[in-house]
Amino acid sequence: MADQDLIPFEQFYKKFHPSLMAFAMYYLKIQADAQEVVNDVFLNVWDKRDDLILDDSLKSYLFQATKNRAINHLKKNKKTFMEIAEDENIEVPPDVLLKMEEKDNVERLQMLLNLLPPKCKQVFSMSRFDQLSYKEIAELMDISVKTVEHQMSKALKIFRKNLNLE
Repeated sequence: MADQDLIPFEQFYKKFHPSLMAFAMYYLKIQADAQEVVNDVFLNVWDKRDDLILDDSLKSYLFQATKNRAINHLKKNKKTFMEIAEDENIEVPPDVLLKMEEKDNVERLQMLLNLLPPKCKQVFSMSRFDQLSYKEIAELMDISVKTVEHQMSKALKIFRKNLNLE
């Protein structure tokens, strides 16, 4: 480690560390986990220091890298309620299991809806949630019934693909 590298890096670290910690805490909620993620990001920057210019232009990279590492950390360390209950030998009542399953289904549906293009999402929502006919949707959106049919077909195809029903 050369001293000429260390001083600019230390200043860079001191400048961005507090805001990156706050950002990581937003995702992780646990100080130690946030610290680990932020330190990993800075370690990565240190490893690439010969290829990078340590200035404000790296700010968006730092935040994106922190976000990505935080999400990966959550995925890697995610322990479901059911796993915790199993570890602690807690009996989960059937009605709680049903509510958890419903919540999982709602979250999954929301994730799938977010995969749809905006127009397709709107058509699907109007049809399935608002219970509108294709003709009513066409009139409200000022499009043809064929376009509504096409958008619904597209939505259902995306759903089938992502639910592995094809």
